[in-house]
Amino acid sequence: TEHELMQKIMNYLESHISEKLVIADVSGHFAMSERSLSRLFQSQLRISFLQYVKSLRMITAIEMIVKTQKPIADIAFEVGYASVASFSDTFYAFTSSRPSDLRRR
Repeated sequence: TEHELMQKIMNYLESHISEKLVIADVSGHFAMSERSLSRLFQSQLRISFLQYVKSLRMITAIEMIVKTQKPIADIAFEVGYASVASFSDTFYAFTSSRPSDLRRR
């Protein structure tokens, strides 16, 4: 079913979070067109593929910041960001605070 396929895709994204995740590669992995994958995200989750990946990265980062003492830079790379600056900017847009502010709480 679509639900089972969505679960497999979500599991795949979680286990490959540190990698560059683009819709072309993920849709190819699941032998579907980019358009079909995009439609699946919209119909099942009501958000785009890109929004889901960004949210997944941010939620994972928040958990790591709160639960570990890993440096912010390490966390940024582990959740798939190529630079700390882009991670920090995305984090701020997502949470209205900086990663280091969250750690201080």
